[in-house]
Amino acid sequence: MGFRARLVGADGRGPVTVLTFAALSPFRFDAGQYVALVHPDGDVPMSIASGPGRLPFFELHYRPVAGAPDAERMDALLAAAGLERGAGGALGVLEFTGPLGAVTARAVPTLLLAAGTGAAQATGFLEWLRERQAPPSTTLWWSVSSPASLYQDAYFADLSRSDWFDYRAFVDRPSGENMLLPALRGAPLADEVVLSGPAGFVRAAARALTARGVARGRLRSDMLPVA
Repeated sequence: MGFRARLVGADGRGPVTVLTFAALSPFRFDAGQYVALVHPDGDVPMSIASGPGRLPFFELHYRPVAGAPDAERMDALLAAAGLERGAGGALGVLEFTGPLGAVTARAVPTLLLAAGTGAAQATGFLEWLRERQAPPSTTLWWSVSSPASLYQDAYFADLSRSDWFDYRAFVDRPSGENMLLPALRGAPLADEVVLSGPAGFVRAAARALTARGVARGRLRSDMLPVA
């Protein structure tokens, strides 16, 4: 399903820009789903980093990756929307398809494993969960490449004051060694495990968990084959 949305804000947080859009045509989604920005050379998929309760506004987290086709398309779309002109001018309207994705938030004990801007999907889950009357026990482990990449750390740390949510960040070693994956041997397992982030991270985390004896049916990610 296609819809249009206006870019209404951009908040730079280290290497990531938090983009806020206002939907201009009917749009509904479930927490955890994603959208695709329409570009003539190929659509750009991005997780929705907010809960449905904020509609018609919704957020996306964008971190450009040099040389990546999706980043080049996203940069072109944002330039067309007027973002490069700064806050002084009116921002434009972009075309989307969605919602997309089968992995959505459910009110069950959940372990969220995220890497990089996979924090966006985790944020969408958490916004939905915090609106529940009695949120289930939820844990987030977030893997980042450097301290500068902890762009959502303040939000997660503040939410971890709630008795239902636990949060831990893992920063790669300077050599690039991932620190979250080896820690999965002692991860606090839950009814469901949701994995988000780069495909390589998702596959590696899924392998580590299944090697530990976690049933494949308990792992949820739009990047994994349906169990």
